[in-house]
Amino acid sequence: MLFDEKKIGIFDGFTEEELTNFLSICNSGEVKENEPVLEEGQLTRSLFIIETGEVSVTLEVNGEKIELTRLKKDDFFGEMSFLDGKMHSADICAVTAAKFHIVRKFTFDRFAKEHPEIAKKLYENIIKTLLVRLRNSNDIIKKLREEKDGVD
Repeated sequence: MLFDEKKIGIFDGFTEEELTNFLSICNSGEVKENEPVLEEGQLTRSLFIIETGEVSVTLEVNGEKIELTRLKKDDFFGEMSFLDGKMHSADICAVTAAKFHIVRKFTFDRFAKEHPEIAKKLYENIIKTLLVRLRNSNDIIKKLREEKDGVD
């Protein structure tokens, strides 16, 4: 596993009322152990928040699957497609049976107009997590470069 993500909860700073309001716009989803959730190149424009279970985030590089990280309760994925409308950049597969809260972008956009403070908190938590993931990526790139330079 390449990433060891620092825990930033998607609902950090939410009141109980805000959490209840947000969850009211979410759909539920679930998968069985070893079942794919998302595939690289798929487009959903949905944010998946893990309610129970564990998923693995992988990339295929030169025919080899590389596990980037594992995500658990209150972690989320699908945020890049949710935010930019582009295809998913990795595969997500259930390590264990898992349940999700799923919010579609168009549903969230309507919700955000009525509840801007909740939307702001959600976006801030997504951004904080993305920054952790980006810093982890930078560390990995640096380490790979150092290993490559050491081999030459």
